[in-house]
Amino acid sequence: MLGLACGREVVFVDPPPASSTDTTGTDTTGTDTTVVKRVDLQVTVTIAPADTALATRLGFVNGRLSNAQVTAHRVAGQQAPQSGTTNSLGQVTLPGLIEGVWAITAGRALTDAERAVLDSANADVTGFGGAGQFGVAGPAPTATMEALAGRQGTLVISEAYVPLIQEGFAYLSGQYVEVHNNSFETLYLDGRVLGISLPWTSGTLTNSCADLALWMEDPDGIWTRHIWAFPGTGRDYPLEPGRSVIIATDAIDHRVIHPDLLDLSASDFEFIGAGDIDVDNPAVPNMREFAGWSDWGDAVVGHGPYWGNQISLFLAEPVHPDSLVRDNLPVVSPLHVRIPRAKILDVLTSGSTPERRVGLRPYCPNFVHPSFDGRFAELVDNSTAHSLTRKALAPGLFVLQRTKVSAVDFVHAIPTPGTAP
Repeated sequence: MLGLACGREVVFVDPPPASSTDTTGTDTTGTDTTVVKRVDLQVTVTIAPADTALATRLGFVNGRLSNAQVTAHRVAGQQAPQSGTTNSLGQVTLPGLIEGVWAITAGRALTDAERAVLDSANADVTGFGGAGQFGVAGPAPTATMEALAGRQGTLVISEAYVPLIQEGFAYLSGQYVEVHNNSFETLYLDGRVLGISLPWTSGTLTNSCADLALWMEDPDGIWTRHIWAFPGTGRDYPLEPGRSVIIATDAIDHRVIHPDLLDLSASDFEFIGAGDIDVDNPAVPNMREFAGWSDWGDAVVGHGPYWGNQISLFLAEPVHPDSLVRDNLPVVSPLHVRIPRAKILDVLTSGSTPERRVGLRPYCPNFVHPSFDGRFAELVDNSTAHSLTRKALAPGLFVLQRTKVSAVDFVHAIPTPGTAP
């Protein structure tokens, strides 16, 4: 495999699929003599039993998802992603995969014509999405994965801009998160919660991914140590259909720090850090903090939340940490709380781009339970030119795709604060 640097991007070019490859997935120096033969993987995408009636209405045959984009990423090693489109039987063959563990996603947005035939109970379905990890080994490996109907939801996380400037110092305060009204009615942000889920996405020296799965993959909710809420007492901050708001780490003109950053002084909200360390834009409302539960980064830079090599963010209905189930998790201190699944509105999870993970421990299979997010994206590159952006269902349509699989729903795009894709 050859890595080509193109500006700030790295493109991995594989040898021809028919060849055998001298690799262990981490050693490409030529000193390793292990030879792994490539294999062709047949993937079948089925539709979850709960959605079979919907699938029949849409004309899908035998509970199979046709015309779905299937993409496979090797969990350890740097083979380029392989992708294809399922046929009428919901099947696609991905050629030339190196044996090992592969993360596979399947996504399919509904067309305008398909949405037109939905009944009232399913009018909010935007598409189907599924994900899983599979061991791939010869001679004729197969994988079957299940896709669920994704619904447009109400409030969704539509964009995350997470640049990191590192020129003699590390500057992360030019970041923002965007929240979008994906419904057809005016909603009120007042009291809605933004939070960060558990950070141990690659396991730790003392706890493996399997150890941590009890909390990271809890089907009853998302465990957190850090939450904030929108200000307001009920109807102070309306958000009309198709509109978005920006929550900046710091609502200032960051171009003063670096010309490639953005002017966020007109943001709708900003996070505020502890004490007098963080600059406060008086024209921008502050996100509300919970004493003892909103101190992300305060001890170091005092600017509120920011993200480095990954992002795991959730949006929830109003809650207060004092009312929630608590646990020490695998750590002695501090306590964590669980946001109940009934309160969760939307989730975005993403690790680093694969080329930035070379030589590092692989990610755990899931950052949260798959019912909240079927598979994390791998998009964080800390570039000033990229944001993690949720796809629109169609050009000019304000309804955004929500299959509840971040790896399917989000892509790299030019940052567009406050404007839907």
